[in-house]
Amino acid sequence: MTKKTIIRYSLFLALALLGGCSDSDVSSLEIVNNSTRSIKNVYVNNQGRKWILGNINPGNTAKFSERLNGEGSASVFWTENNKEYSSSLCYFSKNFPAKGKMLIANGKAEYQCGNDIS
Repeated sequence: MTKKTIIRYSLFLALALLGGCSDSDVSSLEIVNNSTRSIKNVYVNNQGRKWILGNINPGNTAKFSERLNGEGSASVFWTENNKEYSSSLCYFSKNFPAKGKMLIANGKAEYQCGNDIS
């Protein structure tokens, strides 16, 4: 193999590896506080990984964009009116990231899952 061929193969391999590092597999979710009280200690959990979003005041939104592991649904946890709650988020898999919005009010969560959530 010539040096030029080795360089071409190396460049091709590098581009192939970088192609797998796109944002197309990033899950993007919005968690909206639709209640009249603050929701506290909000976090997302997926297979032992925990992302802390903090507190969300009434009418405000926390945004979550991360690569989730596995397939299924991550969970969101929060405290509202001194009670702890949890709920599953939108479905995801390796080539199908979760996209959507979760509206929280009075200890309940309502989902709006899909790519065109606004």
